[in-house]
Amino acid sequence: YQRRVHGETMSLASPTGSEVTSFSLDHTGLYALVSYRDSSIRLWDLRTCRLLQQKYKGHKNTSKHFIRSCFGPKSNLICGGSEDGGVYLWCRTGNLVNKLTGHQQGPTYDVKWCPSTQNMASGGEDGTVRIWGCISVDNVTN
Repeated sequence: YQRRVHGETMSLASPTGSEVTSFSLDHTGLYALVSYRDSSIRLWDLRTCRLLQQKYKGHKNTSKHFIRSCFGPKSNLICGGSEDGGVYLWCRTGNLVNKLTGHQQGPTYDVKWCPSTQNMASGGEDGTVRIWGCISVDNVTN
């Protein structure tokens, strides 16, 4: 993925050369969360164009599907879908916090966070959109 910053092009390519499946900015606009088809989600610092050490693991994103991820509340939580049908939640430092199940078959393609309601929604191949109510992030630390 490339974007223009102050008239210059910045590349957020995967270290493995894998295809990008989603891109999300945090609430400050200073960090980018990029999902790649090698089953990795990586955090980039847009001020320095550097890949941070955090790599969010556990989910699957390797085949023909476009599995997406996003920042959660206050950008302290990372949310992502998976080919195994789960919804994965990581703290920003990379530790897996929870794996939610609810999609009955096939991948979970997309996950979105709603800051005003503290809910999360996910959509999957099973034809459903799941609303995950009031996810508490009080115990999630950077």
